[in-house]
Amino acid sequence: MITNSTLKLAADKQTINYVTAWSIGQSTKSSATVTVIQYKGKMYLVTNAHAVANATYLKVKFNQGSSELPVEPVWVDPIMDVAILKASSEEAEALIAKKVEPLEINPEFQPSSTEVNAYGYPAGGKGLSFTKGHISRTEISIIAHSRLPGITVQTSAPINPGNSGGPITRVVEGKKEECIGIVSQGASSLSNVGYFIPAWIVVQTIENYNRFGALRAKRFIDYVTVPHVSFEWQTLKNSFLRAQLGMKQDSLENEPTGILVSSIPSNSCAQNHLQEGDIILEIDGYKIQADGNVQVKELEHPISYLYLLQRKKYLDNLDLVIQRKGDQGLNTLNITFRLTEQLGRSLVGPRNNKSIKYHIQPSGKNGGYVFVRCTQSLMDTFKSTYSTPQKNIVDNSNVPNMFNNFSSLSAGPDLREIVVLQNILASEETDGYENFALNRGYLCESDRVIEVNEKQITNLWDLVSALSANPTNPSLIKFANGKQLIIAPEEIGTREALKSRYQIAFFTSPEVSPISKAPFLAEIEASGENIKSKLSPPKM
Repeated sequence: MITNSTLKLAADKQTINYVTAWSIGQSTKSSATVTVIQYKGKMYLVTNAHAVANATYLKVKFNQGSSELPVEPVWVDPIMDVAILKASSEEAEALIAKKVEPLEINPEFQPSSTEVNAYGYPAGGKGLSFTKGHISRTEISIIAHSRLPGITVQTSAPINPGNSGGPITRVVEGKKEECIGIVSQGASSLSNVGYFIPAWIVVQTIENYNRFGALRAKRFIDYVTVPHVSFEWQTLKNSFLRAQLGMKQDSLENEPTGILVSSIPSNSCAQNHLQEGDIILEIDGYKIQADGNVQVKELEHPISYLYLLQRKKYLDNLDLVIQRKGDQGLNTLNITFRLTEQLGRSLVGPRNNKSIKYHIQPSGKNGGYVFVRCTQSLMDTFKSTYSTPQKNIVDNSNVPNMFNNFSSLSAGPDLREIVVLQNILASEETDGYENFALNRGYLCESDRVIEVNEKQITNLWDLVSALSANPTNPSLIKFANGKQLIIAPEEIGTREALKSRYQIAFFTSPEVSPISKAPFLAEIEASGENIKSKLSPPKM
């Protein structure tokens, strides 16, 4: 049993206020576990991204003793739910290095039935907890923090709140233990079922931090996660569909292969390589079954093809074998392209519970309009979830109609962020527009903002610039569904009136201003890697 390879994490957090974007939410406290890892001779403090989300202050405590040291996140992957922490001072870092014994991390695949130990500081006690179990299976499942599909490992070791970020170990060489993953989440509806993030995902996160951490520190990027390829597809299990496409009839003994590409979004890294109607037969040498699964040697059962993508690194090459319709039937082609896309990168972003970027435009004597960047976390607030012993039921009855169109939008030069009218600070100048605000839910009549004073809106900064250009004149707002809105020019005392009435500190959130691409590209050039055309653009 390990006793000094973990730290107890205490977090002070500020919840996000999705109703009034300019206000802060409630203060809360939570606890989790930090795993101290040794990788290539260097020590890393690793925990879950959800453990540090919205944190205003973080501190760690040793398993033995009362010393508490402040730490801060230096790298957070909200998609795979992994965060890397660092002591806030050199003195604290030296003390941690002196008092703990880092665990060696083994990124090799671990088969089912492997006996594992789970460590952490679950709620209800102060000391280090230790439970035993076995690996049940490796699968693609929904990661609780991002609600996106990712590689997870199921274990029978009991997982409780507070265990998050703790090490999953196996015993090697007698009593020595090595880290094979970190705790991710428990299954509240199932007994003795928990999930952990495999070590190779943790190692990939560490390598992304070492490679791109300097860019994040300068706010040129926010994070780098596992690669992804966006495209819609359908199964090819139906023999009549296979025959219609010109595929050869397989015998009953042979597993049917191939999936049909039905559409490719414009921002997909496969945009110039795959075509609608292509049949994907192989990925990196592995045959794709007709249901989209692959059989890999390390697993006893088939798993989604996403497993192959997430085992690779961002900017790696991907090799496909496809069939494409030609004049003489189906032609078999080999194509290769670079994985310049990341899982969860979209116009509405991942579910990372970050504060909303907003701009409040005063209007008339004491009115105003609150525009925000629409995020997935904001969209989720219009859904209600009810839990039953069998399943969770999601109520979408209050979801605004405009959300149905957002999933089909792709990021590009003409669209960097989805800007919506979230709230209206009512006055006589805003009469008639009550149902234009997003906070009206299913009653909302507007859509995303596409134009302000004849200027195209690609992000929230465009809207701020357009509204600020001629503040003494009325402003015309156009929405994607054809609706229009006129904002009356503000008067001399309007801002002070709004500040007093709504407790507004800033009319525009600091994050709205975009970062210049010039220093970002210069940083890439200075790194000696010619990847400036392959990296995702900086935050906007």
